[in-house]
Amino acid sequence: MSVVVSITGHRNVTVEDTRTIRLAMTTLLANESVRAICFGGARGTDTEALKAALELRGQDRTPKLVVIVPNRVSDQPAQARVWIAKADQVIELGNPITVSDGFKSYDIRNRYLVEAARRADGFVVAFWNKKPSGTKNCIDYAGTVGVPVEEVYIDGDAS
Repeated sequence: MSVVVSITGHRNVTVEDTRTIRLAMTTLLANESVRAICFGGARGTDTEALKAALELRGQDRTPKLVVIVPNRVSDQPAQARVWIAKADQVIELGNPITVSDGFKSYDIRNRYLVEAARRADGFVVAFWNKKPSGTKNCIDYAGTVGVPVEEVYIDGDAS
């Protein structure tokens, strides 16, 4: 059985968080049942997890690395775009990122990530500090549709 795993997490990460993310990605990449990993394309966790996966996966280029962005790649932070360009596939959802709607495009992207895992009997890996955030919203949505979530604690944007 092969599964899809989706990554979610905080935008701000510490050096120690980066090490934690890399270690978790090493474990995930060693799981032969994982055929694809989906990332949200933002700075922080998304970029660090994608970077680790690109650097650590084997010569056979498995699992497939897919980046799903809320609108277009050109709207993503510059430091994220460098790594997004190296992914195996990029999906642009085409939802403008706006303040006026409370950044609804991020929620749509997060639901897309959860649904990608759900359709493939997969799971979500959430890197977070257990504080209210978009990551928490993603975890909550996964719970409502029955997608398992593996939580990995990081400091994130804790002050």
